[in-house]
Amino acid sequence: MTVKSFLRGSRFPRIVLLVWIACSVLVFFSQKSIDAIVNGTLYNYHLTFDEAWYQPYSTYTNVLYYSQYACMALSGVALATGFLKKDGVPKERPKIKEEPVKTAPVREETNGRNIVISCSTCKRYVSKPLVMLDFSEGKAKLVNVCPYCNAVLGSAQKQRDQDVIVDPGKEVTH
Repeated sequence: MTVKSFLRGSRFPRIVLLVWIACSVLVFFSQKSIDAIVNGTLYNYHLTFDEAWYQPYSTYTNVLYYSQYACMALSGVALATGFLKKDGVPKERPKIKEEPVKTAPVREETNGRNIVISCSTCKRYVSKPLVMLDFSEGKAKLVNVCPYCNAVLGSAQKQRDQDVIVDPGKEVTH
């Protein structure tokens, strides 16, 4: 198991939430101990009660307690929902409305090793069409696509190793 897969897995958030809850409980009990020292032990050392110091002290103490309650509650809920979530079950993919792939008849003009493809949809000449993967039949296959109108021109595998040189008299896209 690599660090990257561990961080992306479902165990890491659960461990973080457990550590978060443990730290919150530790801070909660530490604050309780400090509160016991201030409200009990320090009076044995002649601490005199005064509203000037007690009001801010009690305000900050209550803020700490309520923030710890919130952290523990939210972490507990997140942890519980994380354990209830089923692992390994793939999420449903949204259904995509498939449009039929428009294919254009191809007219190739060759002159020795020169190949120029004419797209019959947009009537332009292309020396190097776009090569894309077509997943419409389930298995991926390479297809040539017109860069102007995105019409499928034909299979890209039969032309992949050929050098294409542009015929000088025609407008061609590179």
